[in-house]
Amino acid sequence: MRWEHPEKGMISPSLFIPIAEEIGLIGSIGHYVLRSACSQVEAWQDEGIDISQIGVNVSTAQVRDVDWPELVKAAVSDSGLDPQHLSLELTETDFAADYKSMEASLRKVEELGAGLAIDDFGMCQSSLSRLKDSPVIHLKIDGSFVRDIARNENDEALLRSIIEMAHGQGIKVTAEWVETEAQMEILRSSGCDFAQGYFFSPPLPADEFRAFALERAAPAKRKRRAA
Repeated sequence: MRWEHPEKGMISPSLFIPIAEEIGLIGSIGHYVLRSACSQVEAWQDEGIDISQIGVNVSTAQVRDVDWPELVKAAVSDSGLDPQHLSLELTETDFAADYKSMEASLRKVEELGAGLAIDDFGMCQSSLSRLKDSPVIHLKIDGSFVRDIARNENDEALLRSIIEMAHGQGIKVTAEWVETEAQMEILRSSGCDFAQGYFFSPPLPADEFRAFALERAAPAKRKRRAA
């Protein structure tokens, strides 16, 4: 999510989201983002663009709301999106600190068929004890562990350990902040399931992403026709 201010230009969510949380607007913003994301992915899929999963960040304030599971259910139902294509992302800090107060809501959303991912994983050691009994199916490794893996053997060893630990619990792993082919080679050899970052693309508006996705899908379709 970005705010394109008429005078100040593009404003990062790291600046306006904390303010929205402080003044009580995060629930309304979060609901809008969730509904928009579900509708957009369903529209892309109708065009034949293969979007296996969309990640939507959520805050503890949203998840603690007793109406939140119903809001998620309505967003999925109204858009027509299969809930297996939706992943709701909590930061590791929020997950570790507030899991008990959010567990009931997270379980209800799990029953809908949506997934739960932990974002920025690796920054909070206390989250490990929460993982084994939680509905988490995905970890997103914080970019600080990925940035130097091609230059620092300790970072590479730590990354491999996180991936192995997650896979041992049946949890998929995404590496964040991927920017180089060298990083990708290490991630491939480590068995990392997914990667995201500027190596693939910067953040894009919906219409530009549509063109980007169609362009990337075209070679695969040509290859299938040739076969």
